[in-house]
Formats: sequence, C-alpha cells, structure tokens
Amino acid sequence: MSVGNLPTQGDKKNNWTWQNAVLQLLGSISDNTGPTGVDYESRTTTYQATANGPGYSIGDIIIRYDIIDIASQTVISTLWFNQNTQTTIAAPAPANITPVALPSSNQ
Repeated sequence: MSVGNLPTQGDKKNNWTWQNAVLQLLGSISDNTGPTGVDYESRTTTYQATANGPGYSIGDIIIRYDIIDIASQTVISTLWFNQNTQTTIAAPAPANITPVALPSSNQ
C-alpha cells in the first residue's frame, strides 16, 4: 500500500492514515459480505477535484473504491478517499471532479 507515500503529496511519506482507511473499508466489506463462495471484485477510479467541496479542495486527488458483486453486477459498497488529506470523504458532487485515470479492477 503506497498511495500517498510521496514527498510532495498526501501525508509526506507517511501513508498510515491511508492504510488505516483501506483496512477499515476491508473490515466493512467483510462484515457485510454474503455467504462463502460469493465472488466480489474491486474497482478503483481516480479523480481530481475541480471545485472546493466538503473534505476536498481544488486540485486534490480523490479516489473512489467500489466493491462489486460479480453475480449480480451491482456495486455493494463505495468509499471516497481524499489522497491529499488522507481522509475518507462523502461522495463529491459529480460536477466537482474530473477522472484522471480509467477505472482499474481487481478480482
């Protein structure tokens, strides 16, 4: 886990807060998953804030994590994370963010 572990971004070479947020997300997913054998996929999309909003400022890197139930193709959990401040945030207004990377999936 190295998001935010840069000298000029995030928590200045300390990504503990990001790692903690991801571990909390994984715990939340674990607490809300179905029976054994259910297949899930994660999808990560990176955005840049184009306006100020609750928990983010113009230029901040915002990451959206989606957990998808493969069988039903539905998103079962979403987490928004501000990489610059190393905090989870409420979903930003769509007009306030622009994608900077295509979604990546992990099965």
